[in-house]
Amino acid sequence: MALEKSENDVDPGNIRLIDEYQNSTVRPNQTLPGLSAMYRNEPAWGHIQLSGIVRNVGYEYRPNPAVAFQKGSEWGWGLMAGAAINTIGKDKLLLQVAHGRAIASYVNDGGMDLAPTASFDPVAPMPTARLTAETVPITGLVTYYDHWWTNALSSSIGYSFTRVANTNFQTPDTFHRGDYASANLLAYPADKVMLGVELLWGKRTDRDGSAGTNLRFQFSARYTFGSRIQ
Repeated sequence: MALEKSENDVDPGNIRLIDEYQNSTVRPNQTLPGLSAMYRNEPAWGHIQLSGIVRNVGYEYRPNPAVAFQKGSEWGWGLMAGAAINTIGKDKLLLQVAHGRAIASYVNDGGMDLAPTASFDPVAPMPTARLTAETVPITGLVTYYDHWWTNALSSSIGYSFTRVANTNFQTPDTFHRGDYASANLLAYPADKVMLGVELLWGKRTDRDGSAGTNLRFQFSARYTFGSRIQ
């Protein structure tokens, strides 16, 4: 178990479209630490790990520079389950899924912890003054397979995604979903030496449905200077 005071990501969204918030400032104001806990078990077939967190996400805002900042906070939570399953020889299947609210600070790809939600007048096109901060739901999944071709040659191939349930008052170009896949070939020609090539593919989808993809090829080399005492 742990207490940690992490940063948070507050998205102001479209609040400056409202007349009284045209010159507003919104920023994080983290005051309370989050409480996290993790359980891990390592049976003969691999391992399983369960984690959870509860955190209070703070923020402060002012409608214009002439007034003082007002403070607020919302409670967030997250759950994660992961496993490594031994298959054939040294091969492993790696699985992980996470879901929660206001846990984007713990996710590598995109997302936000807080964002505005607006109540809309059924007649007027502009939102009413009922504007609230909402903890944003986020879901992430990772699945990879590690395969050893020989004792000195291995590969990893897998896919992951992060999906945000955006609020109704975020901008159209706000991050909504990220997809990521990669495959590599790693060689261990000598003790403590690793050489590898990897192909990576990524896709970003925004709240308005627009998307873009990218490919990357990289080469890596590593020498381990340390030693492990058995």
